[in-house]
Amino acid sequence: PQKRNAYDDQLGLTAGLRGDYYVAIQAQAEPKKQTFVDVTGREYGSEEALRNAQQARYNQMAAELEDWEKGLTARDHLLSSGRAMLFLGMLALALAIAFFSGKPFYDDYRAKQQSEEAYVALSNAGNEVMSLIRSNKVFPSSYSNDGEYYHIGVEGDNAIKLSFNQNAYNGLQGSSITFELYQIPNAGVDWRCHSDLPEEYIPVRCPK
Repeated sequence: PQKRNAYDDQLGLTAGLRGDYYVAIQAQAEPKKQTFVDVTGREYGSEEALRNAQQARYNQMAAELEDWEKGLTARDHLLSSGRAMLFLGMLALALAIAFFSGKPFYDDYRAKQQSEEAYVALSNAGNEVMSLIRSNKVFPSSYSNDGEYYHIGVEGDNAIKLSFNQNAYNGLQGSSITFELYQIPNAGVDWRCHSDLPEEYIPVRCPK
């Protein structure tokens, strides 16, 4: 107090101002400390320290989010690859089932088609042999005509025969179609067809 009074006297302060001045001196002597608080309640001594802490927290969250997204992408890629492989496997199985279940029907269709084609080939051979008979007045002793899956040759002295080889479809191999000459009353001769093929493969124009 003595030092304060002496200082006040030196400044020339009146008694009314000396009390306020004391409060001011006290306020200056004990300045209020300013702090900064983040959303978690943590205090920082300066605004810059708060911003640095917020930036560090943001960077950490961004890195964690990026890692999480990469994990999701890898998982989705794995799941997509798995689904694709499953789909391809199911498709391959379906195609295999369709192929093996449909193959007998296709083979049956092709065998019937080859039988009809063979009948046409034998008819053409019959026309050629008939022309030889008319020209030479005798049945030819030899005649040969080969196709991809058959052989046509003379059978005896009054017939030509088409025999299916190993290139023909199952059901036709080893079987044959025969054209045999027969007399038409008052009209000359013509071919009569007969076959030892399974019934379902006998050509439509060849009587069963």
